[in-house]
Order: sequence, then structure tokens, then C-alpha cells
Amino acid sequence: KGDGEEVKAILSELNTAEAKPEEKIMTSVASVEDRIKERLTKLGYKVDTNLGNSNSKISLAIYDEKNDKYLVGVELDKDAFSTSSSSMERDVYKPRFLEARGWTIIRVWCRDWWLYPQRVIKSIVAAAEKNKQRI
Repeated sequence: KGDGEEVKAILSELNTAEAKPEEKIMTSVASVEDRIKERLTKLGYKVDTNLGNSNSKISLAIYDEKNDKYLVGVELDKDAFSTSSSSMERDVYKPRFLEARGWTIIRVWCRDWWLYPQRVIKSIVAAAEKNKQRI
């Protein structure tokens, strides 16, 4: 769609032939996390990363300083799969647990980010703004 910087970034990630398969995935996801954080920060949001403990982390979270509250948590591929021993825990129990504690969680797949970065940002921002209105 004419975004030269995005094209260069994606192509540079594909040049990891020397890396082990696990390293490719982790590097790509970490880079997606950084890019999402960068875009949200440019839009004026305060974004924290890697919230939680070693057993359960949220990749990114938008924090509203004025109301001293997290508006939305973003879970990326690496955290969804590396911290859960089963799909039931990952897909049902963890989101329910976090939502019961007031979190709004959005799961972002790296593939979605690579194909539709603006759509991903738009959905995160929409959830954050919706929660900001509720406060």
C-alpha cells in the first residue's frame, strides 16, 4: 500500500536464514511488539510492556495516567503460546481471569500485523477509547 518503511522492515525480518526457527519467531514477535508500541506512542498513548509475572504476561498495555488505569492489554503470539501449557488455559481461562480483574484483552497475531497493521492499531485504539469513555 505504498508504505516503504513497512516493506523494508518486513523484508529485513525475512533475512534470518541463519537463525534457529524458535529465534526467528521470537525476533519477529519482539519486533512486532516494538512496532505496535511505537505507533501507539506516536498517537499519544503511554504503553507499558511485559506486564505480569513470569508465568503470565501481557505483551503491551495502554495506560491512562489521568485516571491511573490500564485501558487495554494486548497479547501477542509469543506470550499467548509460551506461557500457557494448554489451549484451554490460553484461550479461555487466562482471558476470563484477566477480564474478571477489569482488563480488556486484545489478541494480536503477528500475521495480522504484517498484513493489516493499520487495522490492528485501529482496533487497539478503539478498545482503549471505549474504555476511556467508561471511566
